[in-house]
Amino acid sequence: MLCTLFLTACDRETPKELESVRPVNIFEVSNSAQQGVRIFPARIIAGDRTDLAFKRPGQLQQLLVREGEQVSKGQVIAELNSNDARLRLRDRQATFDLAQAQFNRFATLSGPQCHSPRRTGCSSCSA
Repeated sequence: MLCTLFLTACDRETPKELESVRPVNIFEVSNSAQQGVRIFPARIIAGDRTDLAFKRPGQLQQLLVREGEQVSKGQVIAELNSNDARLRLRDRQATFDLAQAQFNRFATLSGPQCHSPRRTGCSSCSA
């Protein structure tokens, strides 16, 4: 046994193989995903958006709330230009005044023994 121990101990060491250094390919990774990306300006709208409707048409004169601000029921949020409404009111008032004057005239003419001077003159001409 000792013999085998000595024989194995005297054996030459096998030369270790030198590790060969392999070259490594190095390249820089760019963000190629952004090359195909397009950027568009946008506005994010909440899911509980409500379209507004007004009783009267017109141009917006003043906006009293800002985007994203809380509003309560019945709160005035905008004012419309009142020039068109004022002109329509004057027109309707003039039409009403004319109709009222004609009504009053016919009411006085329809009284007993009342004739229009124009009709009286025309009826005497044809007689």
